[in-house]
Amino acid sequence: MKKLISLVMALAMILSLAACGGDSQTSTTAANEGTPAATTANSADTGDKTFVVTCSEDSLGFDPGLTISGINWVYDRLIYDCLIRANHDGTYEPGLFAKWEANEDSSSWTVELRKDVKFNDGSSFTTKDIYWNFTRLSTDSTLASYTSYKDIEKVEVIDDYNCVFHFKNSYIGFPSMMSAARFTSAAQYEKLGDAAFQVGNFLSTGPYFVKEWKIGDYVLLEQNPYWFDASNGTSNCKFIKVKISAEETSRVAALQTGEADFIYKISQDQIANLEKVSDVTVKNARATDVVFMIFNCADGKIFNDINMRLAWAYAIDRQTLCDYVIGSGEPMWWPATDQMVGYSEEDAKEGTWVAYNPDKAKEYLAKAGYNGEEINFIGMASRLPNNNEVLQAIVSMAQAVGMNVKLEILDTAAMLDRRNSGGCDVSIASNAPTNGDHRTFYWYHVVNQPTGEFFNQDQALLDTLTACYTAKTEQDSREQIVKAWRMLMGDGGPLIPVVCLAQQIAYRNNISNFKVFPDGYYDFTLVQKN
Repeated sequence: MKKLISLVMALAMILSLAACGGDSQTSTTAANEGTPAATTANSADTGDKTFVVTCSEDSLGFDPGLTISGINWVYDRLIYDCLIRANHDGTYEPGLFAKWEANEDSSSWTVELRKDVKFNDGSSFTTKDIYWNFTRLSTDSTLASYTSYKDIEKVEVIDDYNCVFHFKNSYIGFPSMMSAARFTSAAQYEKLGDAAFQVGNFLSTGPYFVKEWKIGDYVLLEQNPYWFDASNGTSNCKFIKVKISAEETSRVAALQTGEADFIYKISQDQIANLEKVSDVTVKNARATDVVFMIFNCADGKIFNDINMRLAWAYAIDRQTLCDYVIGSGEPMWWPATDQMVGYSEEDAKEGTWVAYNPDKAKEYLAKAGYNGEEINFIGMASRLPNNNEVLQAIVSMAQAVGMNVKLEILDTAAMLDRRNSGGCDVSIASNAPTNGDHRTFYWYHVVNQPTGEFFNQDQALLDTLTACYTAKTEQDSREQIVKAWRMLMGDGGPLIPVVCLAQQIAYRNNISNFKVFPDGYYDFTLVQKN
C-alpha cells in the first residue's frame, strides 16, 4: 500500500503539469488500411449466401441503453457501425464522424457528421439522432449504459451535420467512448416509443440490420441497402446468422458438419479435435482478455475485510487453471498483459503480488476471524472456455483452504443484475480493454454506480485516480496513471486478476476477409464465403 500511496502523490504532480499542455486531439482522416484489396468494390456474387457464426450467449437486445454483453462484440460493428472507428491498437479513424476536435482542455468536442449516412429504411442520419441518443444515455439513470455516458453535460446542435459534446470535466477518452457507442433513429423512437427497439422496427446505419431474432436460438442480419460505405466493398453474404449454442460440443459439431462457418471460445481439447479436420482452420493466439474475481466490499459483507480478499487471492492456483482446466492462456498476477497500457514487467512477476500459496491463504483467513460463513460465488454460464469446470475448480481451491463456498451459475442478465445489486459475495468477469484503452472497464467497475459503492473503496483515492485518468496528459504520464490504478487493483483491491485467456477461433477454409482483434472484437463487414 505504501508504494501505491507514493505513486498517487506523484500522479498529483503529473496532473498539475499536464494542465499546461497535452496531446493534440484532432482526428486524422486516413483511409482504412485494413480493407482487403480483393473487396475494394462491391461483390457481384452476393446472392443469398448466409455466413453463420455460433456463439455461446444470446444478445440482451438492441436498445442502446442496455448492458452490453460479450456477444455484442460481434453485432456492434455490423448493425450500429461506429461513430469513430477504432483500429484496436490505440489509434482511431473516421466512421460516421468525418472529423472530431477537442477544445484546449478536452472538456468539449466538436464533431462533423458524414452527409451520406442513412438508416436501413433510407432516412438520413443527422445531429438530431446524436442529440436524442446521447441525451437519453447521459441523463436516464435507469439505463444500464448510463454509467458510461453520464459525464456528458449536454450535446449542442449547430446544424444537421455539426454538433458539440460538452463534458462536465476534461474528458480525453472521447474517441474511445464514441468507438463503442450504440445508437438508433430519433424519429423512429418519437413515432413508436420503446417499440422502436423491437426487431422489425429497429433502425441502424451499419452494413447489416436486424432481420429476425428468435430469442435463445439465433439472430439473423440482412445487408443494409443504404449502407454509406458500400462503395469501398461489401460481403458476398446477404445474410449473417448468429446461432446461439451454449454447449461447446454443439458449436464444434456445427463447424465440423458445415452448419456453421466460424466459432470462437474453444477449449484446448476441442481445438485438438478440430485440427484434424482438413477443411477447418484453427488459430490460437495471445489476447488481452483478462479474467478477474470481483469482490463485494460493501459494509457488512465478508469481503469488506482485506484479509478475506487476500485469502481468496492466495488460494487460486492460476497455473493449474491454465494448464489443466482451461488448457490455454497465461496466469495473471498483475492486472495487465504486455499488450496493454500500464503494463509493468517488474510488477507482473509471480510473487510481486499474490501468487498461489494455500498456507498464506489460511493465515489470512485466521486474521479475518473467518468461522465458516457461507460465501455466495456467482458465475456466468458459457462465458469462458470449459466454463463450468473453471468455476468448479475455483470453488474447490477456495474450499481446500477452509472456505465455505456456494456456487451459482446464471445466465448473462441474471448474473449482471445480481452482481450489480450487491446480491453476491464474489463473482467472476472477463474484460478485454477496448482498443487497448481501459476507460470503460475502469469507469464501470471502479468509479461509477452501481459498482462504485459495491466496491466500497477509499473515495479520496478514487477521486485522485479519476482526476488523473480523465486529464489531458502525455502518453508516458498516462502509463503512470493507469499503473496507479492497477496497483490499487493488486494491493488487496476489489478485483484480482486470475488468467489471461488465449484467443481461440476456428473457421471453414472457404471463409476469408474477416478481422479478429486482440481485445475480442470481430469484424465480419467484408467477410467472403466461397
